[in-house]
Amino acid sequence: MQKPDFQEHELWRSIVYEHLAYIAANTEDVIIVPMTITDPTYYKEIIGNLRMEGHQTYHLVLTASEETLRARLAKRGQQADFLGCAADTTVHTRSLKPNFRK
Repeated sequence: MQKPDFQEHELWRSIVYEHLAYIAANTEDVIIVPMTITDPTYYKEIIGNLRMEGHQTYHLVLTASEETLRARLAKRGQQADFLGCAADTTVHTRSLKPNFRK
């Protein structure tokens, strides 16, 4: 049952999506969700489904150096090559892959 990254649990992703969809449907307020989703599939599963339902979403990225990102990931117990980057590819460049359109 235990997985190295909590985001690998389908139930976690489902709960996050359902909770955000519920809140978005029941408020006119802006909802800010500070979250790092490192797997593009999980990003599509949560954010993509919110967008498909017509919820307006924005993806904001606070940039950091590769060294800083790798240190943060190590602190969380994740491998530095979490995005499958080649050794000469900077992490912050690859982290901008998701679709930033509204």
